[in-house]
Amino acid sequence: MRQRRRGGALPAWALVLPFVVGWIVVDLRWSAELTAKAAQTWQAFAGRTLDERHLAMEDSDLYRTVSLARSQLPGTPQRIFVGSDFDVFRMRAAYYLYPHNVLPFGWYDAKAMRPGDFVFLYQKADMRFDATNHALIWPDGSKSTVTAVLAQTGAGLFRVE
Repeated sequence: MRQRRRGGALPAWALVLPFVVGWIVVDLRWSAELTAKAAQTWQAFAGRTLDERHLAMEDSDLYRTVSLARSQLPGTPQRIFVGSDFDVFRMRAAYYLYPHNVLPFGWYDAKAMRPGDFVFLYQKADMRFDATNHALIWPDGSKSTVTAVLAQTGAGLFRVE
């Protein structure tokens, strides 16, 4: 696709050159951003223990809460139902609670639980803990008798009775 300009043919490199220059500019910019991000990551996480790295992440509050809950759990793997209004918190809590048998999905029914199971809630607005009656109140109004193992504002670990 050559054009004629003043009687001469336009060389092929003149058509390709703007594309190649643009590609190089975008690639250099991407490389500079990648290098800056790698430097930030190195500064935030290099030389730290695994716990310190988790505490430096965006979900450090969740990690602290799960760490407190894990310290209250028996050493043998337990069945733990994890609930949160946010999928990312539910899945991260499940990850932090392994090697326990963690169920982060499809359990929002009191009938799915049996005595001895645990329920970990983090930022779950439609469920409440009634401390006077030792009960979890479900969105539909039903109640499950539980023992509070760890109860904080916006989070808790409960043992089903």
